[in-house]
Amino acid sequence: MVNSFFPWIGGKKQMREIILERFPVEYGRYVEVFGGAAWILFGKEPEPFEVYNDLNSDLTNMFRVVKEKPLAFLKELGFLPLNGRRSLRSCWVCAKVRISRSRTWNRKWSWQSTGSRLWSLRNTAR
Repeated sequence: MVNSFFPWIGGKKQMREIILERFPVEYGRYVEVFGGAAWILFGKEPEPFEVYNDLNSDLTNMFRVVKEKPLAFLKELGFLPLNGRRSLRSCWVCAKVRISRSRTWNRKWSWQSTGSRLWSLRNTAR
């Protein structure tokens, strides 16, 4: 069982075990209609046919970039020290626009979620 790499408002993290207990024993495909942070997808056993879907195209784009170009995404976020030409070349093979869009959305989402948590903590302390 793998955890999601970020929290999501309204996510299924707390209900993951309950939901997974209700899965059929055998099924041919898994389609995540309301993907969010993919807590259910990461919590179940991998299947040959899996679909991640969400209405938020920035979120689905981020998952696609993380799956297909993780090093380039980490570089865009500034988390990855590159130590040579080979590493640098492997990062630039990707589509810059998609990765840049994913980085921008990730930062924007992080700021929003952090700000809302700080706001709620300040207001509940009164």
